[in-house]
Amino acid sequence: MLPPTRANLLLLKDKAAAVASSRGLLRSRRRALIHELLACSVAYLASRDGISRLYAEAIGLLAVATGQEGGEVIASLVPACRRDFRVQVRNRRLWGLSLKEIESRETARRQPDRRGHDEGLLGPATAAAIDRFEAVVDALIEFAAHDNKLARLAEEIGRTTRRLRVLEERLLPAVQAEIRGIGQALGEREREELYRRQRCRGRAQEER
Repeated sequence: MLPPTRANLLLLKDKAAAVASSRGLLRSRRRALIHELLACSVAYLASRDGISRLYAEAIGLLAVATGQEGGEVIASLVPACRRDFRVQVRNRRLWGLSLKEIESRETARRQPDRRGHDEGLLGPATAAAIDRFEAVVDALIEFAAHDNKLARLAEEIGRTTRRLRVLEERLLPAVQAEIRGIGQALGEREREELYRRQRCRGRAQEER
């Protein structure tokens, strides 16, 4: 505990005000992060449901296509369908937290004449299966973006909550306790000084 002086009392009051201000900022930051987390969760769940639906459709169509074309024909399409495409990611800051979001990208879905093989030689189930699997790739990219964002937000909310708890449960109470202690010590000192003055004044009156 600091020595009970008025200077230290003023310093502690300034510190308490700074801690209270930091607590307010951390509360606002946590609210903003939680709001962003909830908004992202809606998109995340919708994306996950979309992937499940598209993947189920793609697997069903693949089974039909394999039965019609044969496994070797389907396997020969894999090198032709393989390709790279661009995804542009931008950094966005939310209360000091850096978040990565997809800004623009090429779609994985292509027109039939751009898939690197002759669509006329394939049955409709095969073309439909390829289209569904390309749609799955699109959905997976969106899902990955939401998943990464959710993980970053959840981690930062936990970190912010821990900092806030330290301020509210340890630092601020400790500073307030010191302020009370110094205030009481100064009050007792003032009362003692007042008592001494009264005694000195009484003795002076008696001597007269």
